[in-house]
Parts: sequence; C-alpha cells; structure tokens
Amino acid sequence: MISIAVDFAETLSRVRRPSGFCVAGTEQMLAPGLAVEGIGPVALPLLAMQAEQLIAVAERAPYGRGSETITDIAVRRTWQIAADRVRITGRQWPDTLQAIVARVAAGLGVDEPVEAEFYKLLIYDTGSFFVPHRDTEKVAGMFATLVLALPSVSEGGALIVRHKDRSERLELHCEDASEVAFAAFYADCVHEVLPVTGGYRLVLVYNLLRPGSRTLPAVPDYAAETAALTGLLQAWAAEPRLAEPRFEEPGLAEPDLAEPGETDDDLDVEDDDADDNDDDDVDLDDAGPDADAVPEKLIYPLEHAYTAAELGFGALKGADAAVAPVVVAAAERAGCAVHLALVSVEESGVAQYNGDYRSYRRGRYRDEEDDDDEGGDADFEVVEVSERTAIASEWRRPDGEPSPLTELPVMQQEFSPPVDFEDLEPDEQHFHEATGNEGASFERSYSRAALILWPHDRLLAVIAQGGRGVTLPLLADLADRWKAGGDPAVRAEASALSALILADWSMDRWYRSCDGGVTDAGRFLDLLRRLDDTGRLQAFLDRLAVRGGFDLGDAAAIGDALLALPSGPAAALAVRLVEGAAAPALAACARLLLRVSASNPRLGVDAGRVLVAALPGGAKRPAGPGFYCDPGVQPACIADLFTALGRIDTTLAAVSADHVLDWPATYDFDTVLIPALTTLLGAPETAGQPTVQRLKAASLAHLEARIALPLEPPGDWRRDNTLGCACRDCAALAVFLADAGQPVWVFAAAEARRRHVQATITAARCDVDTATERRGSPHKLICTKNQASYKRRCEQRANDLAERARLAGAG
Repeated sequence: MISIAVDFAETLSRVRRPSGFCVAGTEQMLAPGLAVEGIGPVALPLLAMQAEQLIAVAERAPYGRGSETITDIAVRRTWQIAADRVRITGRQWPDTLQAIVARVAAGLGVDEPVEAEFYKLLIYDTGSFFVPHRDTEKVAGMFATLVLALPSVSEGGALIVRHKDRSERLELHCEDASEVAFAAFYADCVHEVLPVTGGYRLVLVYNLLRPGSRTLPAVPDYAAETAALTGLLQAWAAEPRLAEPRFEEPGLAEPDLAEPGETDDDLDVEDDDADDNDDDDVDLDDAGPDADAVPEKLIYPLEHAYTAAELGFGALKGADAAVAPVVVAAAERAGCAVHLALVSVEESGVAQYNGDYRSYRRGRYRDEEDDDDEGGDADFEVVEVSERTAIASEWRRPDGEPSPLTELPVMQQEFSPPVDFEDLEPDEQHFHEATGNEGASFERSYSRAALILWPHDRLLAVIAQGGRGVTLPLLADLADRWKAGGDPAVRAEASALSALILADWSMDRWYRSCDGGVTDAGRFLDLLRRLDDTGRLQAFLDRLAVRGGFDLGDAAAIGDALLALPSGPAAALAVRLVEGAAAPALAACARLLLRVSASNPRLGVDAGRVLVAALPGGAKRPAGPGFYCDPGVQPACIADLFTALGRIDTTLAAVSADHVLDWPATYDFDTVLIPALTTLLGAPETAGQPTVQRLKAASLAHLEARIALPLEPPGDWRRDNTLGCACRDCAALAVFLADAGQPVWVFAAAEARRRHVQATITAARCDVDTATERRGSPHKLICTKNQASYKRRCEQRANDLAERARLAGAG
C-alpha cells in the first residue's frame, strides 16, 4: 500500500507561496482628495461633466512597440494624465494604499516588502479599450502593475489577464464612494481591456517595485509538485479497498441480487456487532477492521484558522492559498474530488488532580483569567482520552457552488500528515473536579479547516461513512429521481448506495424504540421496495428475522416488503419473522399480519399459526433486553390480531379467543378486551364475526357481574387492612384500619418511619388521608380514614353502565 498520508503532505510542504499571477478585489476607503492641474479638485464618484473636463486636458495614451512609443487608437483608445499633474491627498489615503498593496503582495505570493509608485491617471470613456499587450519595465525593480478604479459609473471594460494557459477576467466597476476596486498582475502577463460600453472610468496606475532587490519575483511554478501529487492520487485511487462493493461508474457494476432463499451471507454482507443505533459519531481510535486499510478520504489540515463565515477557496491565506490550487489541479487530473471543510474534534476522559488541595476544592477550571493562577488548569492533567469523535462539516467546493454534503465522520488514519491529537493545543479545554461518584474529568475540542479529497468513484463509500442519517435521505432522493425519470444511471447509483447501506447495517440485539414510529429499518425497506430491489429486500428481511425483533412502527413496511416478494419466499420469511419476534414484539407481529392479510390472506396462514401458538398467558414475561419498554398486551394489538385472523383463518381466530378468555390476568377485560372491542365492533369487516361476538358476550357478562354487586357506603370506620408490609409500624396501621370505631390515628415517629408508613398507605391504596404535624419532637403523621374505595366503586359503576350500553348497542 502506498504511504499516501506521509507522501502527500511531504510533497505539499514544498509549496509555500501562492502561485497567482493576478489578484483583484475591493477595499474600504475614505475618498481621497484628488486634484488635477488645469482642472482643480475632482469630485468622487466621478461626475460626467468633470470626466469631460479631464479628457479636455488629457492626452491620448500611447503604447510601446519595441523601443518606440506609438499613439494609435486602433490599438489603444483611452486618455492619460501624467503623474506630475495629479495630486492625491487625505490622511487616510496612505493607509488605504498600503492595505491594498499588502493584499496584492500576498495574492501574488511576494513575501518581501513591496512599494507602489504612482505612474499615471487614466480616463476611459465609452468605446475605450486596449488590445492584448505586456507592460514594459518602466523603472528599476518593477515586477507588477497595480490598477485602482476610483468611484465612477461605467459599464463593460473588463480586464483580461493571461499567463501561460491560464486566463482571468477581472471586473473593475466601482460606483460606491466608500470603496476602491483594485487589480494587480505580473508585468510579464499578457493583458487587455475590453471596450467600455457606457459611462466613464477613472483609474490610477501604479508600478509595483521591490526596492533594492537584485532578483525580481516571478509567478511561482509548481508544475513538478502538481505532477507528483497527481501520481500519488492516481495510485491511491487505484488501491484496492476492503471487500466491500466498489463501483467504477453508475451502471457499470453492481452487486448480485439474492435469489429466493439466499441470505445476506450469499451476498457477502458483513455483519458487525456495533450498536444498531450508533451511526453518527466515530471514535477516532477505532481504526475499523483493518487499521492499515486504504483510507476512503484524505484530510490535509490548513495552517491558518478560519470560521465558517470566512471559509472558502477565495479567502485562503498565505501558504493555504498556495497549496489549494495545486491540490485542486492535481485532484482534477487524478479523478478526485476536493472540498474545503471544517474538521471538529471533541474529546473527553479521565483527568488527574496534581496540585494544591485547597485549590482543588475550589473547583477551578480554565478560563482566560485562570491561565496563570494557582488552582487553574495547572492543577490537572489528562490521564486518558475515553471518548473522541470527529466530524467534517461546512463543505465548500472549488467552483463556489453549494455542496450537498452535511456532516461526515473523519478517521484519524485519514489525516495527512498523520496526527496525534494529544500533541495539539486545543481550542477549548475544561477540567472538572471529582464528585462523590466520579473522579476528575476533562473536555476539550479542536477545530481545523482542511482540504478533503476522495476518488470520484468512491463518493458513495465516503457518504456511507456518515451513517444512515446521511445515506437514507440520499437514497430517498435517488428513488424519487428514478421514479420520476426512469434513468438507469440513477437506478444503478441507488443500487450501489443501497449495497453500501446494507453492508454497513449492524444487526445487534434488538431494543424496542419507545416512540412507536417508523425506524431506519422501515425507511430502508420502503426505499428498496420503491426501487424494485427485491434481492436486497429479501436479504434485509432475512437479517431482521435472524435478529429476532422489529418495531411496531416498521410492521407496515415489513408487510409491504413481503408482499413485493414471490409468495413462497415471502411466506417462509413471514414465519421466521414472527417466530423471532412474537415474544418480544407481539403487537408488531399482529400489525404485520394485519398488513399482509389485507392484500394476501394466504401469505399469513403459517405465520398466523405461529403467532397464535406464541400468545402470552399466565405469569408476566421475564424482563430482559428484548423487553425494554414492554407495555404488555395492548387493545390495539388484540384488535389487529382478530382482524387479521378473521381474514386468514376463522378456526385460528376461535382458538385465539379461547386463549384470551382463559387468561383474564393477561387480557384484562377493562384495560384490554373492552377497548379492543370498540375497534372491532366499529368496523363492518369484523363487527359480525362469531369470534368478535363471543368476546362481546364475555365482556358484557363481566360487566353485568360487577354491576350486580351491592353498592353501599361503609357503615362504620372499618376499612380494608390488606397491606404489603408486616413490620411493627405497618402492623399498627393494619390494626387501625380494622378498628370500626377509630377514624383517626396519630403516629409519632422519626421521619424515616413516618415516610415508610406513608408509602405503605399509598401502595395499598388505603382509605386514609395523611398530614404531618411538625410541632414537638418527634413529628406526627395524622392518618384520617375516608371513603375513597366507595367513591371508586361508584365511579366504576357509572363506567360499567355506560360500557354495557355501548357494547349492547354496537355490532
């Protein structure tokens, strides 16, 4: 494998100054005082009347041909006024000019001092131009020309500058009185002024000099470095990656689709043990399955600091401005993409206190006032980085167009040159003193601008590093585009991306999501179905079956996916899915059968038998990871189950009814069956089914039996004394509850005992109100009997009568 991370950085270390042959921009200014011999003061922005006055005292600008100076308006049509006839004043003007010269020197890659010598004033009127030419050396030490366009109104007249095979178009419009536009270029560059099509332009021309220098600067030429980088990038792009799909171009290659009965093993899909929901952050210390693998991206950190607001190829400074065009040129030749981005690294872990105990107790942490104080960061040191994550964001393209990229993870092995973050000075760092449960800790962060590259044909693999939060929206966009236009190239790109998503999908132990919504698994299945990708549909469903659990919110997507497959494999998969999920996800399995039975009841026959055989009953299911947030049997589950079974097999529905009625503790009439009957009796499809009518009759009998119970208020102060605790204090409480003549009990005790008795009263729902009297010592718990149980029975009676009327009139 090539040492791309080392060789790439070593080659760029020889590129130290920008290779620009011209530079342009605008600079804020206070308008200078401008006076011309024969005219006097000139107002800015330039007025048309004064422009005509200037032309009246000016002369035609000549040009040089060899040793001759010639005036020919077919070659150069403009007006000039010599420098000795122009006076520029204003206290701020020297600072403005120096600021412009500094920007120009940086843009042209000149490190040594540069002076600007005023040469002449030019007036361009409508029709003015200058054909392509080179400037002659007018004074010793001159290496470039600087043009300043003072505020004036004009159209056209762009400045075109050429050097070798490169060309730049510079606009010099400057109508704002608070700005001056500038352009500068090396004297050996061919340049021309296109015709001015309207108005007037007022221009100051300066010679740029390197006083006392024996060697004049020239445009840097990094052809050798560009060629070397091109070779490195081409070799890197050609290096084989790990055994994951590689797609040279959309449509040229894609993975084999599974035939019915094949599993993800047949598709060579890697199954890892990572957390299924942990896709967003990447631990930089985790180099993946092979730390020596060829990196998908190459990250070259820049020297200068940039915020998101100022990040851009045109805003790079110093050596960064030199490196960027070399990298862009090499990347283009090598078939690689290059972006600017901000790389943000966050670390946390274990710290160690090593200073004065009194300072430590003050809990000092780093901030600007504490840097040199006793008790600041000097009292702590980093012991171990336990978590490190990094992302690249704020993407910028060389052409200035918006980038569709959002946040992507970065790996430590992708940096060039290789980095060790422990050796870097963090942008922010905070230490936290130890608490009762945890030792001292730290948090720190870094942010660096970087050039990030990858081969064009690895774009999808790079995007896949961002996890499903990035890849699924992109796959959805590709599915929309393919459905709208039927472009086979889009379909191939979607297939390539879905292969990467499937290869990276972890199938660790299933944990139920508590919000009940569609998860990434459901979204992925829907997208595969929209793309008619039956091979991966089957492979992914097989993996869900092996995992043994799926979410209620995904049941519809799983059902639709089964319906998209041939009936044989679909029926077998339905059985396996229900076998693995019936215990931990009963409601999801019932919803799956409901979805399948609506379109193809026969597809759910075998799966229905499996689900009925797995219906819970008796003792509560054991707690465990698969039962996280398990809500127990819910009314919607029963409604889905009997609706589906009514379509699939009425015998199975009858068996299910027997089971449900045999286990009233699991399928409670009041909280499960009667609410479920609201749905079943309200739907024409199920209201008249014998099984539903049987459940209705059993529920009515349950209500009738409870309505028939006597309902009278208690005749004395005797109350139910069934408690969950038999300690001495709770035993005294039980005696009080059983006493027919005692309405109030005063329990004087320490706070812990009073709280325990109060908790017992609450847990047993005793007919007792409590209040604490905080006079004397110990304080007293005042327990007063009430009629809460009788009131609850009255409310239950009213509800039972209403439910009986509703059930009797339904279905």
